[in-house]
Amino acid sequence: MAYLKPQSPIQVNGGDYIYPLTTTDQIIDSDTNAQLDIIDKIYPVGSIYVSATNTNPSAQFGGTWTLVDKQFAQYASTSTSDVTLNTTNCTSIANYALQRAGHTTYIKLSFTNAVAVTDSTIEMFTIAPATMGATSIYRRDYSIFSDGGNACVTLNMTSAGVFRTGDSMVRGSSTASLRAGTSIGIWEFIIPHRYTNMRDDCCDKFFFRRTA
Repeated sequence: MAYLKPQSPIQVNGGDYIYPLTTTDQIIDSDTNAQLDIIDKIYPVGSIYVSATNTNPSAQFGGTWTLVDKQFAQYASTSTSDVTLNTTNCTSIANYALQRAGHTTYIKLSFTNAVAVTDSTIEMFTIAPATMGATSIYRRDYSIFSDGGNACVTLNMTSAGVFRTGDSMVRGSSTASLRAGTSIGIWEFIIPHRYTNMRDDCCDKFFFRRTA
């Protein structure tokens, strides 16, 4: 058990006396009569503290704390200005939507290729990592069926946010191509992010663990 140690009595109106409690850094252990720090009662070593900002709680509570996770604030955009076309290879973007939540960015869109998609790597457009709420991303791969269900196109994204196509197959033929002028839809491209790459200004939850 622990309790707050009373201070000296103070006389109040009517002649009565009250015994105000001490400040919160003077907690007494009822078994040992030793003074305790309130931080050790509320946030013992190993505890997790959640904040709306990336502010280390050591200045407020004492102890040693380490940032161990972040989470995106809910965010959604349908502005195609987020996307930079490679106009040599891509003619247009439609049905664009980007959403951030938790640790993940979700992207939906369709684009029209200006050149035939073959086994070669062809850059189509770029969505900057900053738009996704990150400083950089892992390369992500995604396979998609299009052109009447006959062609399979593998799409991938570089750490710089560049969308590329390649590895086109029609009924198992690696020499096939997807003709120019095809509308290729992405529903959905899911990109998980490590908290160390997530921008603070795009997050609203920061998790700190007390280590000492």
